[in-house]
Amino acid sequence: MSTNNAVETTPVPDSGETSSVPVRTKYNDEADVFLATLDQLMSNFPVKLRIRHRSTARFVDGHRGIPFAALTAGVAALEQSEDLRGIKHFASDVARDKLQLVEAFRGVVSGLLDLASSVKFTLNSLQAEVASEVLQVYGVAKTLGRDPDNAAIQAHADNIRQALGRKGRKGKKGEEKQPETPPSGGAPAPSANTPVTVK
Repeated sequence: MSTNNAVETTPVPDSGETSSVPVRTKYNDEADVFLATLDQLMSNFPVKLRIRHRSTARFVDGHRGIPFAALTAGVAALEQSEDLRGIKHFASDVARDKLQLVEAFRGVVSGLLDLASSVKFTLNSLQAEVASEVLQVYGVAKTLGRDPDNAAIQAHADNIRQALGRKGRKGKKGEEKQPETPPSGGAPAPSANTPVTVK
């Protein structure tokens, strides 16, 4: 497995723009160690691991639904019948060995799927937590950015909006509606802890 390099968005000095540059963190090192451990586990598998390919997928999909009990019964019949043992290209000892491997490693497959599911949900959860906070920051930045004195904050709000893929509000003729400057003495801007509804 290949190592992974993080891409982190960093601010450009003296501007509201952002730039995506490769930034390696301690988590990249930890991920590399994790991947190396997986590589070691894969190399210890009893047989060479096979990758799904269209040339073999049809054969596998067409036979994997046969009940396991039928397979063991067929191998047992082969072992106990001299007439059946004469069938060419069918060695009972090899077939029995394959079934033993399949049965033993079913739990491994289940564990790996559980691991993949847990890792994926954990990463999604961490990203969702940051997303929730960023949306609140975006709402506050839009509100504060309406003040002409907060042009830098408005630039940050614009950058976030563009990254979200959202467009500005449109007027009747399709032109982008400029944010209105709140009247002096208006309601104070919400704090960072105030929930903000993002459109």
